[in-house]
Formats: sequence, structure tokens, C-alpha cells
Amino acid sequence: MNIWNFLISFISAEWLLNSRDNGGSIIALRAIIMSTIVFLLVITFLNALDPNKNWNPPLNEFGIQIKDKITWFGILFGSVYAALYTRFSSQWAYLANLYNMIKQSACNDQVSEDVLAEWKAGFIEDAEYLHLAHKENFVSIISAWGNEDKVKAKYIEFTPGGEIRHTKLMNEIAARYTTICRKNGEP
Repeated sequence: MNIWNFLISFISAEWLLNSRDNGGSIIALRAIIMSTIVFLLVITFLNALDPNKNWNPPLNEFGIQIKDKITWFGILFGSVYAALYTRFSSQWAYLANLYNMIKQSACNDQVSEDVLAEWKAGFIEDAEYLHLAHKENFVSIISAWGNEDKVKAKYIEFTPGGEIRHTKLMNEIAARYTTICRKNGEP
């Protein structure tokens, strides 16, 4: 199963998300990588199925085949980009809606502080898993909520890697928050 997971991660270029947040440039780069891999696999597969070809076609013939089928690459790229962008958009909308529900619940006098802290901790964890935690829109939210004592305690209690992960994330968020403030001309 580890080999399968590695192959899927490689082909889907998901490994790019290990050190970066999801967004337009990462989506485009992933779409280029995924389309290129699939396109080359298809060309190789077509050569393997052709009884008139051997397993060692000359490179110039391979280049001609690529040139002849380059429109396939465009179709692949467009499809992959649309799928990845749709997924990203859905994740962004989910996180924005979750934030709005938390804020709406916070306005309710009868809301349990513990339940609200669990929701906030869950929001932070979801932002991490969706590779959106370092996005400008969410940094200030995570910075504020992640430093609340109850939220920190719930995050540590319910998130795998708890305290170490919280410390690492909050250090990253503090650095990102500082960068954003400087970019916007704030001290």
C-alpha cells in the first residue's frame, strides 16, 4: 500500500503541498506535472499497443508522436486544472462557512465555551489539512484562536501530535502574520 500511496502522491503532485499552501500557482503547477505524466504514459501505452513498433522507438519518432497529439495535452491540462481548482474552491468555501458558523454560534448566549473551543480547534486543524492555514485570510483567525487557552487545550487534546504540532503551527503563523503586516505597511 505504501508504494501505491507514493505513486498516487507522485502522479498527483500532492507532494508539492507538503511545504506550501494550496492556491492558484500550486494548482497550475500540479496540473502541468499531472498532465505531463499522464500524457507521456498515454504515448508510451500507445507505442506498446502498436504491433508495428518495438519497445525502443527512436527519440525523433517519439517527438513526432508528441507533436501530433499535443492537443491531448491541452485537454488533459484543462481537465486537471478545472478539477483541482474546483476542489480548492470547495475547500475554501467549507472553511469560510465553518468560520461563519463558529462566529454565529459565538453570538449565542447559550453556547458552551468548551464546545466553541472545540470548534475553533477543529477549524485550525481543518485549515492545516486543507493546506490553507498560511493563507492571508486565515492567518489572523488562527493567530487569535490558536492562542486562546481553551482552544489550545482542545487542539492539543484532540489533534494527533498535539502540543508539538500546535507549537510548530503557531510559530509558523506568527512568522506569516509578521510578513503579512510588513507587506501591508504595518509595524
